[in-house]
Amino acid sequence: MTEKAEDHVLTWLLERKEPSIRYLASRDLTVPRPSERTLCDLRARVTEGGWAKRILSRQKEKTWWATDKTCYIPKFKSTIWQLQVLADLGVSGKDERISNAVEFWFDLHYARDGGYCPWLSHSKGHLCTTGNMARSLIRMGYLRDERVESAIKWLVDHQEKDGGWDCFGRKRGTIDGWEAMSALAGAEGQAFTRCQEGYRGRSGVLPGAEPAP
Repeated sequence: MTEKAEDHVLTWLLERKEPSIRYLASRDLTVPRPSERTLCDLRARVTEGGWAKRILSRQKEKTWWATDKTCYIPKFKSTIWQLQVLADLGVSGKDERISNAVEFWFDLHYARDGGYCPWLSHSKGHLCTTGNMARSLIRMGYLRDERVESAIKWLVDHQEKDGGWDCFGRKRGTIDGWEAMSALAGAEGQAFTRCQEGYRGRSGVLPGAEPAP
């Protein structure tokens, strides 16, 4: 792509009609990078239009989507799925509607072992749910929340010997590794360091993990 074409694409991404893309492009693609004050202002505007505004317009009682009985089903319509998309769009947990939904999520799906459970038993965490939701919560500003730190620790504890993770009880889990790694990628600094205690030091994948045969 030529420099002129790149400039044209960036100009398109920075248009005001889609605030989420404008914020993300400003944060990740613009050189020089805007000031933190400018980025904070752009992020605060994400919910004022476009996709984020439409998703939030379907929220009930400033808390939940589709049903107030669970955050997981119906799939792709209920609360967990909306929060994951909103996190990817750059919405902040400082928004009351987001913080309400997050607490609603924790009330229903925080498992006793520190992971996240898609069902209401609270018995034990599930890889896909824990990895995906931990990633989203970190993106929305919940990295220092102890319930997110426990999810990171859960992911560290449930890595398979081949270096991956698995949703379905198989012992060769690399195929599902992206869910945990996407969460761990955002778990930097003290939050990740604390969860490493008692485990082999790592950055994303355990060094020395046993390769699959």
